[in-house]
Amino acid sequence: MRPMTRLSPTRLAAIGPALIVAWAGSQLLLLACLFANHLQFPLDLEILEGGMVQHIMRLVTHQPLYPAGSAEFVPFVYNPGYYLVAWPIVRLFGPALPPLRLFSMVVVVGCMVVLYLRVRASTGSRWWGFVTVGLFAAAYPALDAHLDSARGDGLMLFLCLFATWLLARARSWRGDVVAMLLLVLAFWVKQHGALFAAGGLFWLTWRHGLRRAWPSWLVVMALGPALYFLGGRALFGDQFLYFTWQLPSGWSEFSVDAMLRLTLYTARSFPLLFLASFGWLVSRIGQAELKDDLWTVQLLAAGLSAVMGALDRGSSDNVFIPFGTWLIVVAMPAIHAASRSEENRRQGALTQLVLAGSFLLLLYDPRPVAVSREAGAAGRDFASFIDHLPGTVCAPSLGYLPGGRQLYPAINWVALDDMIRGPRRTAADSARALALLEPILHPAGEAWLLTDAPVEESQPVLRGLAATYVLDQDLGDRFKALIRLPHRSVARWPRYLYRYRGGP
Repeated sequence: MRPMTRLSPTRLAAIGPALIVAWAGSQLLLLACLFANHLQFPLDLEILEGGMVQHIMRLVTHQPLYPAGSAEFVPFVYNPGYYLVAWPIVRLFGPALPPLRLFSMVVVVGCMVVLYLRVRASTGSRWWGFVTVGLFAAAYPALDAHLDSARGDGLMLFLCLFATWLLARARSWRGDVVAMLLLVLAFWVKQHGALFAAGGLFWLTWRHGLRRAWPSWLVVMALGPALYFLGGRALFGDQFLYFTWQLPSGWSEFSVDAMLRLTLYTARSFPLLFLASFGWLVSRIGQAELKDDLWTVQLLAAGLSAVMGALDRGSSDNVFIPFGTWLIVVAMPAIHAASRSEENRRQGALTQLVLAGSFLLLLYDPRPVAVSREAGAAGRDFASFIDHLPGTVCAPSLGYLPGGRQLYPAINWVALDDMIRGPRRTAADSARALALLEPILHPAGEAWLLTDAPVEESQPVLRGLAATYVLDQDLGDRFKALIRLPHRSVARWPRYLYRYRGGP
């Protein structure tokens, strides 16, 4: 019997690249399978999807996006950019989730193309570009499994990535303006995009001087803060600033727990990439090369967006999507540069181990982020169940059902919770939110409440309903195939049916 060949550092360095490419390819294939698996899921993959359709439908029917809340509609706190971009899709295909998810998937592919182009250009290697894309795919659960859902996280990320790529390559002020317009649009999709717009302006002014940067400053100021504060209400509704500025600005609270949350998130998923990227940043401070490296400068914007997200204790980990992505896109050229400076194959093997370790830290069981094969049948059963309930039906964890019978009140508990949470919330905010519950507390006729958890254990904004609703039946696992993807909160499914019994 031949003795087992020892896997020496030299041999590891020789076969390591092929193994890592195969690993990266497997992660891309797995992500493609998950995307296909998610596409036709009949309800919300995450709690805001149906509400996003509800917002877009207001554009289709020429209604303001940010009116005062009502039983029919309570605005989310996001800026309107995603709704505007997705409006043609809903106009063409109707209020259905699959076309919007498909759009998000296309956007994710766009992100991968930019990541590949950036790293290939920086390293001169297609291998490094492909591995970067594989790492991004492997990070799907670490990025809170939000990228293919019908919401704006992936769109904001793509705009920030693509605009940064364009700005770094721009050769004139005209190219600068185009890139900065995309960064302004990223802000209009999600508020944290403003950090990347600020980072782009800072780098542009530092790199080329105000003489070239002033047109970009003019465009950003006019289409960013000026349009937002002076024209937002006229364009999008009287309560535009209340929902998109006043409410989210009151959520941040500095605490040890917030910083611990971000630290543990980074240590759990991206420790090696964090050390490589921020080590690269620190090593370039004071050197002329940093002035040419917009991607590393924007790492600071991504880090600040993660800090701001962590300060909102009610946020999900989707607030860390730009941060995790930027750790990947900055770390890979940094690791490549370190490998190029190594003097022997033993150190080359160490580089391969760092990459393999980064993949290992992102390794996940795909079963929790895959939806059941029975979801389609369960969705039809759920629609029939809702249709046969007499009177009105409110499901605060859904709020809105694409197609079929509509819920009333069509209130998503997240929108209500956004109005009452945070350290700077006022009594007026609480009163405003409670007033929206009036059609649930005192319905005109027979009424039902369908929840994912017992009312007394649900979100604080809903616990008061226990006084006027009695549990009619625990549906158990009947609709378990409709369980949402796991995010920061516990994944649940429609289960507890309550009947209105009257009350004070």
